[in-house]
Amino acid sequence: MPNTNPTGLLDIWVAKLDSDIALSTSNLSNSNEVLVYPNPFKNDIGIKGDGSNTNVFINDINGRAVFSKFYQEKGGFLKITTEQLPSGFYILKIVSDISIYTFKILKQ
Repeated sequence: MPNTNPTGLLDIWVAKLDSDIALSTSNLSNSNEVLVYPNPFKNDIGIKGDGSNTNVFINDINGRAVFSKFYQEKGGFLKITTEQLPSGFYILKIVSDISIYTFKILKQ
């Protein structure tokens, strides 16, 4: 039986979860060391990294791996082509020799 308050009305509780905290180790668009752009994107993602060796992982919103590649130090800039991905939200994880960064990205 549902809980009612003294006036006879049903109590309804709404909770808003802040997913930015759970999904990121830094700001979702950039940090002091890594910049991901554009976001949202159409086919290519640019990553201005910290200049170290980098593993790039992209998972769909359900956690399935859809892209994974290792890049040796390339002067701090990477271009990721994502033509094979359908439109939607993804989680981009960048693991460098120095740190780990996680971004929520949107393909249009």
